[in-house]
Amino acid sequence: MEKAEIVDTTKKKSPAGFMLALIMLVLFFAADAVRGMLGADDFSIGFTIARFVISFGGILAMAKLYGTDFKFRGKDVIKGFFSASSLFFLAECVENFIEGWRTPELGFMQVLPVVILVLIWGASVGIFEEVVCRGVLFNTFRYRFGKSRSGIVKSIAFSSIIFGCLHFANLLNNPNLVVTTLTQVIYATVIGATLGCVYYITDNIWVVSILHALMDIAAVIMKCFVVSGAQVFSEHDITVLEGLQSVAVCLIFTVIAFILLFREFKKRGIESGK
Repeated sequence: MEKAEIVDTTKKKSPAGFMLALIMLVLFFAADAVRGMLGADDFSIGFTIARFVISFGGILAMAKLYGTDFKFRGKDVIKGFFSASSLFFLAECVENFIEGWRTPELGFMQVLPVVILVLIWGASVGIFEEVVCRGVLFNTFRYRFGKSRSGIVKSIAFSSIIFGCLHFANLLNNPNLVVTTLTQVIYATVIGATLGCVYYITDNIWVVSILHALMDIAAVIMKCFVVSGAQVFSEHDITVLEGLQSVAVCLIFTVIAFILLFREFKKRGIESGK
């Protein structure tokens, strides 16, 4: 009886969890609007700091709302980072790096300041998007649906779909990139599902934040070393075939992640409907 009351109380807090995610996103888009008015790019220090501030605000709010543990424990982070699920995700980071490869035209010392800026940018993107989608949304759905297999799978699915749909916002700045944006939405949904599995298995927000950061950094880092065609984000739309190829590769890692997720269910003794 006591456990049921605790679950019911937690479920009543679900609207607060969703509201927290909404507030974080509103603050982010407000900061993005200010960045645009100032003529700064996505890598600007001010915008990056805003991401960090909003992220840590969300962490503190979730800790107070649900008592969710987001403490950084070095040993747990290292263990989680080198877990099977994380290593498979790292393969996706490598794939991003290969896809974004450019023949270097500039020396390392020449581009070091830009590389540092990209690393900080990647860290801010990783932690912000993971805190919103895994730290807040996934946990809120999990408390809502329960800790059964179906509850966890639904929580991963719904938080990932929201994560993917948020990428439709890219059309506001690049209305001509229709296929690219649609691919990003599907790609982000699939990647979000993979990260949701990794987060549940490792039970550590910092592991998925680092993995997410590495994935984004790997995609753009080589563009720091070139002058010709050096824009980080392409101004040209991709073909449907290119989009399908990109998503297909991600699906392989997502399938593996779900296999590992169900192995984790078995390891924890979580049966269907329990």
